[in-house]
Amino acid sequence: WEQRRDGIVDQSAKVTAAIAQSHAADFGIPGDDVLDAAVAAVETRWDDINGGFVGGPKFPPAMVCELLLRVDALNNTNTGLARAGTALDAMAGRGLYDHLGGGFHRYCVDAHWGVPHFEKMLYDNALLLRLCAHAFQVTGLQRFLQVAEGILGAVLRQQRQGATVARGPDLISADQQRLIERPQRVLVALKGVQGEASQHLPARLGAVE
Repeated sequence: WEQRRDGIVDQSAKVTAAIAQSHAADFGIPGDDVLDAAVAAVETRWDDINGGFVGGPKFPPAMVCELLLRVDALNNTNTGLARAGTALDAMAGRGLYDHLGGGFHRYCVDAHWGVPHFEKMLYDNALLLRLCAHAFQVTGLQRFLQVAEGILGAVLRQQRQGATVARGPDLISADQQRLIERPQRVLVALKGVQGEASQHLPARLGAVE
């Protein structure tokens, strides 16, 4: 803002003009053909194993998952729910979600939601909060409600600390930093985990020296 203010003002004017132009156009309500084409386009790039789009880095596709859920509701199907549920479970169960502080990081640098970029964006978490609430509404599964509550808790703490838009990697908590430096502590803490819970442990965690 202090050194490149002219560029920021110019860019903001262009964005404002583009938004005004889009609002002036009357596109009407999209018909079934538009929705079907959108879902078909998603299917060509969707990662059915990990959720989200194929490849990495992986960004949370909250709006796409919302589209899938809403098309399901219109067509009385559950194909979109299966895809959205896979994505949400993977994002919430792996590295994108902050299992210590709650809320989601901005993206993961790999193709498996394993390694997060330690930055949290308020708008991302707002979209993912709505998605979790919608998924809970559709399925009644408590795990989606728990993730939604975790997002709310994280956002409230973030705002109390004065970070109203984003939380960058320079603000990693002491507990998070210890886990980054010594991931074997996770294995010690989870020693003896049995059954279903053990299936969620990253396979590579045990190889860390």
